Amino acid sequence: MGRIVAQLKGRSFPEVIAEYQSHLWNALMKPPRRGANNNVLTKAAGYFTNKLSKNEKQFFLEMVSKYRTGKFPLSTPLNLLKAWIIRFNEEYLRQQTFFEPYPESLMEPLNASSDLEEKDYWK
Repeated sequence: MGRIVAQLKGRSFPEVIAEYQSHLWNALMKPPRRGANNNVLTKAAGYFTNKLSKNEKQFFLEMVSKYRTGKFPLSTPLNLLKAWIIRFNEEYLRQQTFFEPYPESLMEPLNASSDLEEKDYWK
């Protein structure tokens, strides 16, 4: 979608909006996959590669692995990344909606029986 916005030459604004909207709706029709979240988590962790100890990196990778296999909820590695964002004052990551997708007041309390399950808001 970034290419659509970046390559505006010779295209009308309504044409660009229509193409962008089509791709946006296609993206929103599917819930995020664990694999996609895994990629975002590991990419974000790359911002801290030179600032963390070997044990910290290993601990994080184990959390991500457990998330990928369904043993941990997304919030487990996500919260560790948020702590690093604050600790190292990583402004770029602080601004990313992946880490705060909606206001806390919209969050539902966890159901004890489904703490580890990903909620599919698309259903």
